[in-house]
Amino acid sequence: MPAAIQQIDEAIHYAIQSGWHVTAIDWIMKFFSVICNHGEVWIVLAILFLCFKKTRKVGLCMAFVLLIEFILCNVILKNLFARPRPYNVLTEFEPYLPRLSSYSFPSGHSMVSFSAAVCMYIAEGYYLVKDKTVSFFKRHRLGISAIILAVIIAFSRIYLFMHWTTDILGAMLFGVVQSIGCTYLLFFLDKKITASLKSKDAAAK
Repeated sequence: MPAAIQQIDEAIHYAIQSGWHVTAIDWIMKFFSVICNHGEVWIVLAILFLCFKKTRKVGLCMAFVLLIEFILCNVILKNLFARPRPYNVLTEFEPYLPRLSSYSFPSGHSMVSFSAAVCMYIAEGYYLVKDKTVSFFKRHRLGISAIILAVIIAFSRIYLFMHWTTDILGAMLFGVVQSIGCTYLLFFLDKKITASLKSKDAAAK
């Protein structure tokens, strides 16, 4: 990372680690971080959506987005940037969770969370609530809740000294962009498949 960005990241951590921590908040942040250690919370939601016919297409979208996110984040980006984690640089502070051997940029917790949450937000409005007269919040209540959860999970990774702030911001950007691209690609393919099946049915009649 450029020196100026690294200095800002370090200044933010010095501020947080020196005076922000409260035991009760520490446990809350640990909870929100741990439920997404391997993307579990989003995987469970995707499986639940897949179990019901009404939400199955939302679950398929999420499953595809999560797969692409895993490859992009853990196989490509982390190894490409190879950024050390905060506790390997600012050695005067200790992380609040076990140390990891993986690289820091981008944050996997944050990227998977924003990928899944944005996918849920878009797919909910496309597949589940097609009545355009329904209020915005009713059309996207699941997605908005998911985005709020994603924000909390992302912040927990900074608070617990597991990631730099720019790891989170980069993960959010990559997660949102790839989620939008993958979700709309699936919408396009779904339309093509549906139109093809309809034309075959019409021809058979």
